[in-house]
Amino acid sequence: MRTTLEILRGLREERDLKQSDIASLIGTTQQQYSKYKMGGAIFQSGR
Repeated sequence: MRTTLEILRGLREERDLKQSDIASLIGTTQQQYSKYKMGGAIFQSGR
């Protein structure tokens, strides 16, 4: 089973998107998305 991060990475790579693009789509900042991706933060969407 793929993790949420693996799914997001796959979509980002398939569509040639930046981390900031994904962050905007899920309602957070690029910095918060990056921290989540590196395991340093719990993901919380602003939406």
